[in-house]
Amino acid sequence: MLNLVTTYNESVEVICREIMDCGEGDQIVFSLYIWEPGLSSERVLGEIEKAVQRGAFVIFDIDRSYVVRFARFVEKTKTFIDELAALETKYPSNVSRSKGFFPNHKKYYLFKRGNKLSTLIFGSMNLGDRFSDWKDVLVVFKDLEIGNVVYDRFTLGKNAKTSETSPIKIAANEPSRKIFEVEPALAELFKDKSFDNYKVVTPYIDRRGGALLQKALDHGAKIQLIIPACANIYQNANMRTLTAFSRNEGVTIYLYKKMIHVKEVLATGDNNIKSCIGSANLKKNSFDTLGEFNCIISDFELNKQVAVEFESILCDCKLFAPTPYKKIMSRLEEFFG
Repeated sequence: MLNLVTTYNESVEVICREIMDCGEGDQIVFSLYIWEPGLSSERVLGEIEKAVQRGAFVIFDIDRSYVVRFARFVEKTKTFIDELAALETKYPSNVSRSKGFFPNHKKYYLFKRGNKLSTLIFGSMNLGDRFSDWKDVLVVFKDLEIGNVVYDRFTLGKNAKTSETSPIKIAANEPSRKIFEVEPALAELFKDKSFDNYKVVTPYIDRRGGALLQKALDHGAKIQLIIPACANIYQNANMRTLTAFSRNEGVTIYLYKKMIHVKEVLATGDNNIKSCIGSANLKKNSFDTLGEFNCIISDFELNKQVAVEFESILCDCKLFAPTPYKKIMSRLEEFFG
């Protein structure tokens, strides 16, 4: 069972409900790039503490690498890490934090239950009140096998994968294991000649991401691309890439009037529809440096929800027109991003 969640507040509600449904022996894993302070963070952490008191086990896999430290410096933001550390100290038998320092840009919330359906929530959303007015999406997937698959692969380091009949196929990066699946999975999707239309949303794009989109144009497909009019970071790199890419036939680029953080591709063709949703940006670091968690989704009903949400986002967009950007900064942003 899959469902799309499209607002921050609704996402927090869904996450809290899933925590409340966890008890003795259940496993909760939060794998996030950023967790910032705020009332929503305090609420989520409060529900996690109650679950721990009921006997649940919790793992916080929150990025503590140089990448997120640099991002906090640039954006002048704070972190919720100290609060998570305090919970670990209070409940050392039930709460742990990942000790690795590989860059982790994944964004998933796993609720692995012993005798009930497990829940995987994944997409583009970090936690923190700052993100409440950003446009993000999460996918909620309830399934018997998904808890074991995700836990075994990303917590225990096993080579686990979903079954052939599963509506999702995980495409993830694991730098610590030298596994990088995101770019090949996207390349395969864009090269697939059974699709003739692609709806793409990304907050950030560089020339490496543009080269992936070009694979769709090469077989005659059309692309609608949505990107923020003024991104919180990497704005010059965005404009550099879009200015060049907009010259291609078959491309229509739209600028979302606020900050949009969604990372999705919806591919459609005759009798065929598929999407890719997750944490990865269309940038080189999301292809060969950062830990990422994306899923290729074949579920028809979920992909219909994605299509409806794309059209809703489109209502708050304007057509792209090239604007001046700082060329030196664009190169620096592309190098570091």
